[in-house]
Amino acid sequence: MKIVSGGATSNLDGNFTSVKIITDNIEYDNIYTFGPLFLGDYKNASEAWTGAVANGWILPAEHPFNGTQNVQETLAIIYWTVNLNNNTILDIGEHVQLAVAFARDDRPTSLEHVAWEVSTPKGAPLTVDRTIPNITNDIVDLG
Repeated sequence: MKIVSGGATSNLDGNFTSVKIITDNIEYDNIYTFGPLFLGDYKNASEAWTGAVANGWILPAEHPFNGTQNVQETLAIIYWTVNLNNNTILDIGEHVQLAVAFARDDRPTSLEHVAWEVSTPKGAPLTVDRTIPNITNDIVDLG
């Protein structure tokens, strides 16, 4: 995600922003309970989830890329891939990514519809709709 040309900055702090998720089987009003990982930027989601472990948001064993257990409840993190000033405000020129870790019983299956809605204090919510492809890996990038 990024600010469009002529758009306003947006505060991504977990106190002001929410991420709703809807699938064929679940609906959660806010799976974004921590706030963005804003100290620096991350090259990929694996590094960002490692940051979530460092912040105590998830246990090392729950790390989606290399943990041995599942997260206890479905949750989302937002992390910077381009960060210009190390704060919770998404400014023009900065880029963030949304990453979701599903609890075991919440995982969508092949061909299931998934929708995410990111609501910030300003502007309209950003909604992303996807159909889950045939899953052949543990980690799926829905771009």
